[in-house]
Amino acid sequence: MSTQTYVGTLCYMSPERLDGSQYSFPSDIWALGIIIYEMVTGKNPYPPTDKPIILNEMMRKEKAPDLDNYPQISAELKDFIKRCLQMNPAHRYQAIDLLNHQFI
Repeated sequence: MSTQTYVGTLCYMSPERLDGSQYSFPSDIWALGIIIYEMVTGKNPYPPTDKPIILNEMMRKEKAPDLDNYPQISAELKDFIKRCLQMNPAHRYQAIDLLNHQFI
């Protein structure tokens, strides 16, 4: 099942949504990763903008957000975030995999 709508909160949209491509459940996994990243760091990994094209360019030019610069964060949580925030949706963990992840 996939869709092509463009409704949602911009700062949580996955790369494929910002591209206007079809997307499915992996897009929700991306949003989960961004939310947890925000909970840990107190900020969204991308600067605020109301322009999807700017956010899309930032995502394409930079590596995916991670918690590598936070030594106090457990290796399990760092890995969980990496599994969620893969730029390619096919490489993101599925929900069942995340439920079985060591962090959980």
